[in-house]
Amino acid sequence: MFQSLEIFRSTNSLFSSIHEHNQLLLLLILTIIVIFFTKKTRPHSPSSPPLPPSPPKLPIIGNLHQLGLLPHRDLYRLARIHGPLFLIHLGQTPTVVVSSSHVARQVMKTHDLIFSSRPNLQFANKLLYGKDVAFSPYGEYWRQVRRVATLQLLSNSKVQSFKPIREQETALMIDRIRESCGGYCHESVTTSMSSSGCSTSTTVDFYEVLMSLTNDVVCRVALGEKYSLKREGRGFRELIREFLHVLGTFNVGDFVPWLAWVNHFNGLNAKAERVFRDLDCFLEKVIQDHVDRRQKEGVIGGGDDCDEDFVDVLLRIEKEESLGVPFSRDNIKAIILDMFAAGTDTTFTAIDWTMAELIRHPQIMNQVQQQMRQVIPPNTKLVTEDTLPKFHHLNMAIKESLRIHPPIPLLVPRKTLKDVVIEGCHVPANTRVIINAWAIGMDPHTWKDPHVFEPKRFDHDDENLIKISDLMAFGGGRRVCPGIEFAMGVVEVALANLLYHFDWEVPGGEELEMSEGSGLTAHRRDHLILLATPHACSLDI
Repeated sequence: MFQSLEIFRSTNSLFSSIHEHNQLLLLLILTIIVIFFTKKTRPHSPSSPPLPPSPPKLPIIGNLHQLGLLPHRDLYRLARIHGPLFLIHLGQTPTVVVSSSHVARQVMKTHDLIFSSRPNLQFANKLLYGKDVAFSPYGEYWRQVRRVATLQLLSNSKVQSFKPIREQETALMIDRIRESCGGYCHESVTTSMSSSGCSTSTTVDFYEVLMSLTNDVVCRVALGEKYSLKREGRGFRELIREFLHVLGTFNVGDFVPWLAWVNHFNGLNAKAERVFRDLDCFLEKVIQDHVDRRQKEGVIGGGDDCDEDFVDVLLRIEKEESLGVPFSRDNIKAIILDMFAAGTDTTFTAIDWTMAELIRHPQIMNQVQQQMRQVIPPNTKLVTEDTLPKFHHLNMAIKESLRIHPPIPLLVPRKTLKDVVIEGCHVPANTRVIINAWAIGMDPHTWKDPHVFEPKRFDHDDENLIKISDLMAFGGGRRVCPGIEFAMGVVEVALANLLYHFDWEVPGGEELEMSEGSGLTAHRRDHLILLATPHACSLDI
């Protein structure tokens, strides 16, 4: 259609210099050309199923003008008009949007293979070397590296083996909060009286506390040590923040390729290059440290590998060339960054939102805390993972928070491998597909009063057990997040200890702000600042 419009403009400019009696002939020729190009560019024959319904679009930008800083909410509003499966044009990129669990199951289960690839995204390719797991197109390389990541880091047995690390880092987090109180009744700290007796309170920046926790856990299981204790490790945490920010930044070049030059002027290309270069230097040092250490111990190339961490495993695969696909240092770095992106930011976000919702609903928080404090003996220093299955109210609260606040509201885009028919609509090959996990959680056909935080909807009865499968926070099918068990292990043990050991409230009794920030991950816009008061049942007496 754009070609036809250009022809029209060019032809129209000739009208002023041509005799009036020739204009009718030229108009006839123009009409024939327009009809020719229109027929040539039709996506399918009239007898084929129609394309999904679509809102009107503008030239060049398509429907981009209808999306703001929170695109999952804008797409939800469009879905209420055009249905749970509709087509929009993001610049020059036709994109199908899925907004209901019914349609999502067809995409991620019935036609899973067809919808299993990924589109080419500029910043993801740049920052992840084009060789990671999450953004790689479907194929043999993706299958092999995903298998390695799953078996060596994210399998149930591996996740269970990391339990001491999760518990140790959680205990350190609780100790740091206690120490910040300055002693339970220290005169120099503001003292508050609760129903449990005399105790001191302190303000806690959840963003800093939780980012430290998740970063340290992932560092220990993936890199073998906690880099936050080292000078370069503190910079690494900031780099991960910038990495995630760039990864989630809107890139006009992904949607209107001929406008990609804009990123040279708005600084995005320069920032992406700097973050990539700094991360590459850090990861190269980490890998070389592993090589030097393992060579010194005589492990690489033979020996006892029982104490291998994830980097050691990847180095062994590189050396043995056992994967069956090209595998080099860049592949190792890409997979490590994948683990940090999935294991830190999304896990932190899930804990943060759950705590915020509990603060806004004190009766529900009280139920969660009472259940834990009745089960756990007084003066227990750490709530261990073995006791987590007993905390039914906490488990329901986490699931309800994931429904309302999925960490990644728009799941990583997919791309169709071939033509397919969904809900009676034709979806052509190479079409970009967005699954709106936030909209699925807000679907009134699935959830009663979807905007209400009501954990009891996840109570253990047959009807709601089925509804749990409608929760799309972790995706599904071949592209389901392989780190579900890993992430939930950190979320549950962290929240259990925070809620058992402390009572929480907003300083000054102010109303909690629940606005979302923009980006790939849906953080709270503002840091969650809460007042922590040690509870008597957890005091060391």
